[in-house]
Amino acid sequence: MPVASIIDTSPKSHYDVIVIGSGAAALSTALSAVQQGLSVAVLEKSSHIGGTTAWSGGWMWLPLNPYAKEAGFQDSKENAKRYIQSVAGGRELDPRVDTFLDAAPEMVEHYRSTTEVDFISGDKVPDMQDLPGSVKGGRSLCAAPFDGRTLGREIRFLRKPLDLTTVWGMSIGSFELRQFYDALRKPSALLHVCKRFTAHFKDLALHRRSMYLQNGNVLAASLFKSNLNLGVDLFTDVQINDLICENGSVTGVCIKSNDADFVINSNAVVSAAGGFPHSKALLDQFAAHRAGAKHFSAAVPENIGDIIQMALKQGAAISADYAEAAAWAPCSVYTRIDGTTCNYPHLLERGKPGILAIGQDGRRFTNEANCYHQFQKGLFDSHSSEQPYSWLIADRKAYRRWGLGCAKPAPFLNIQALKSGYLIKAQSLQVLADKIAVPFEAFQETISRFNQFAKTGEDLDFRRGESTYNKGAGDFEHQPNPSLGEIKKAPFYAVKLNSGSLGTFIGLKTNHECQVINAAEEPIPGLYAVGNEAASIFRGDYPSGGITLGPAMTFGYLCGKAIAKHLNNESDQ
Repeated sequence: MPVASIIDTSPKSHYDVIVIGSGAAALSTALSAVQQGLSVAVLEKSSHIGGTTAWSGGWMWLPLNPYAKEAGFQDSKENAKRYIQSVAGGRELDPRVDTFLDAAPEMVEHYRSTTEVDFISGDKVPDMQDLPGSVKGGRSLCAAPFDGRTLGREIRFLRKPLDLTTVWGMSIGSFELRQFYDALRKPSALLHVCKRFTAHFKDLALHRRSMYLQNGNVLAASLFKSNLNLGVDLFTDVQINDLICENGSVTGVCIKSNDADFVINSNAVVSAAGGFPHSKALLDQFAAHRAGAKHFSAAVPENIGDIIQMALKQGAAISADYAEAAAWAPCSVYTRIDGTTCNYPHLLERGKPGILAIGQDGRRFTNEANCYHQFQKGLFDSHSSEQPYSWLIADRKAYRRWGLGCAKPAPFLNIQALKSGYLIKAQSLQVLADKIAVPFEAFQETISRFNQFAKTGEDLDFRRGESTYNKGAGDFEHQPNPSLGEIKKAPFYAVKLNSGSLGTFIGLKTNHECQVINAAEEPIPGLYAVGNEAASIFRGDYPSGGITLGPAMTFGYLCGKAIAKHLNNESDQ
């Protein structure tokens, strides 16, 4: 198979398809298009391939996927749609939901049969809300672990996982996470961890990075490799200056690369540049409760909505019908030894026993074990502050068992976390309240009430630990409630949770073939959008983990096919 180097070739003057971005949506689109016999260029702004996908957990929500069918799960399109409608309440569903549900199984089957992309079934991963149509497993997939050496020398262009979500650069997969938590408690878990570290340190010595790729990094890597195998031209460090438009059609892009300006013509331009989680101007415009406030996003910093703004100048319409502007998530800000900072998304530990969250008033405001999106909505709904934040609290036992954000569990000492002020430690609740500036009386009452719930196993305030998702977020070995544990052993710890996101839901309006449409609901010829550049098909709701990557992969697959169909139709005229 021909292999196109992403550094040893120059862009051609014309491609059938130009894809802007290099996350899952972009690489799925490019892969689908090249499989249709089209010439494809992928243009990435940064120096690395993978986008936010490479930093993510890598889960994809893909109802009716073939792995679920093979495992014997009973589900149907009607049932999946019923769940999506239950989450949406009385609001009308986006017509692209049907397109997604119809195409997702086809995409999975096609890619696992024809590319380097392989999947692992999330048999025990439930939908996030116990509502009509929900299931307790089978709808979620993640990419199977991948040997980075398969990429050869091109692995240096793969974006590494976010350092603070790894252990010295080693990713921990969802299916082995429990063994790392149990390493100091169970010999079998310790043996697994020792084997993983031994292999990892060998990789560091030989390759200066981990070669056992997992989570979102492996999804990006397997898509990257598949594109290389089929001859897609991939370019990094490319700045898109503008879209070229002639007679109402988008016909190419103006770019800057290596300090030189180029024009690349194409039959189709696909915007897959990751949305606008780092654009203050667009967030101020579309996230009313965030206007004027600082936003913390766990997405890669290149996602600033620049291509969306270029498309708007060409008459594109942006979505206006949405429940929430983004996939909200609490994010803490960690300062590394070199002074750089990182927005860390708190996705895991909030539901563990012995951990709770309080607002600026010292009181709980939501069910901490709910998904990150619901958790953050709970903060917005309960606090009128323009810059709401919360505190995650743990006692010694819970902190050593589960860690707290970037502060990892025992035996890690977390010296930098303490020194930088990221992790706040106190020998009493009174001192902790003083350090985080919350009213001690309210804080003490909250802890006392929470501890009573932990003893009885029933959270009378927010019903924590009762839903299927809550139970999974807790500790199945802990009783009587897997998510509730007392906070009573000093020292006590706190980490500040800022209002943040994993990415945006608002985006360009598209039809079922990923064509960007204008205010008159008409397609703009030559312009397509996928991933977070397009408006979410769930209109700001969050039915399950993986609702970004699942549709990104699916509509990328559909987009490549649609472009080929449109070009064939044009050639026949």
